[in-house]
Parts: sequence; C-alpha cells; structure tokens
Amino acid sequence: VGDGKTMARPRLGESERRRRTIGVRVTEAEAEELQERAQAARLSMGAYLRRRGLGQRVRMVAERRLAAAERVGGLVARLLAGETE
Repeated sequence: VGDGKTMARPRLGESERRRRTIGVRVTEAEAEELQERAQAARLSMGAYLRRRGLGQRVRMVAERRLAAAERVGGLVARLLAGETE
C-alpha cells in the first residue's frame, strides 16, 4: 500500500465490456426523479437504470440499513437467549 502501487480493478473480458449507448428522452421532472432514486441507492444513473431495466432489485440505502439492523437485532436476541450456533 505504501509502495506507490495501486490496486486496479481487474479488466473485463471482451464480452463483458459495455460499449453500446442507449439514449432515452425524459422530462426535467423525470430526470430529477431518476437522479434522486439513483442517489438514494448510491448508484450512478447508468447503474440504476441498467438494474431497473433488467429487472434486478435496487435496494435503497435506508432499506439496506434496516435489513442490517434486523440481522444484528436477531443476533443480539439469540445471544441474550443463550443460543450458540
């Protein structure tokens, strides 16, 4: 880490590289709504639209935090009940 070298992301294979661009016309209001939703999911606009367009689930930050809190709460409850593995 202190040697001046940086860790680069592995190169994508030829079939995995995104080369096509698809243009979509939207209103100003739609653009703002899409940008807000992408930001709430901590995704770029392209990543957000790609996931939604391909039917993949997009979890908002608040939803991820709630899921994590529920997992922690379940673990705490198990610990308090004296459960192990």
